[in-house]
Amino acid sequence: ESQAKATKALTEEIVKQSSITGGVCIGGFVFEFADEWWKDGAGSPAVHDVGGVAPGGGPYPDMTFNEEWWGLVGIDRTPRKAYWALRSVSIPSVEEQ
Repeated sequence: ESQAKATKALTEEIVKQSSITGGVCIGGFVFEFADEWWKDGAGSPAVHDVGGVAPGGGPYPDMTFNEEWWGLVGIDRTPRKAYWALRSVSIPSVEEQ
């Protein structure tokens, strides 16, 4: 839920500030396409662990960089809620302006 919420909010902010609509942003990048099960060094590469290293604290919602869960799709390429949230954002084109 929180990954989808953050993905949508950040993408909408990029669109709002887009050079196509008069802003200064020329694009954005979503990290990461697929979950990265090997990221938690204390965990197992065969298990979807919760945890990670967060110098100075991590991001929303639990203050930990849970990098193993950052993918828009799971390790088996099944779309996660963040994938559908990203797809729901309307991206303007030059032709529409």
